[in-house]
Amino acid sequence: MVVPLNLIGFMLEVSGPGKKEILRTDLDWPNIWREIAALPANVKETMFLFNQRLLPTRTRYHRFDSLADENCQLCNQFPETDEHLVIYCPLRNKIWSWLEGTVRRHGCKTPTENFIRGDIGPTRHRRTIFTLVAAYINATWKERSRNRIPTEVEVENLWVSIFPPSREIFV
Repeated sequence: MVVPLNLIGFMLEVSGPGKKEILRTDLDWPNIWREIAALPANVKETMFLFNQRLLPTRTRYHRFDSLADENCQLCNQFPETDEHLVIYCPLRNKIWSWLEGTVRRHGCKTPTENFIRGDIGPTRHRRTIFTLVAAYINATWKERSRNRIPTEVEVENLWVSIFPPSREIFV
């Protein structure tokens, strides 16, 4: 159930009273959903779940079962939230630095928390950057179930396979 928070945002009730997450109403959702619609089905589903904060992370499991461990299964230091999973886990520093560097080098100036959800901002490489971010999110989620971190090569290979063939890929 979505309930008004204030004039700027909304809250999503995720598992009962007192368990809430903020929905990001400040992002460019029409463009994000348009870009997601162009992705292959498996990547589209992962991006949809990620953007709706519906990926079954350990933090979400912990809300339903307080005995379940909510810490990241890789670093075991911090709660496994969406953002920790794709940005803040210390074991992902190398691949995250590569992704952020690539995205920034090609004109994305939006904050990290925005571009990781697909809000790339004004740049002529919008589709290219969006597809790279989607490949990273999908590879990260897929490899999470195997207790491993995807490599740059794995993300690049997925990126090349889902990128529209009429566009040029930059590295």
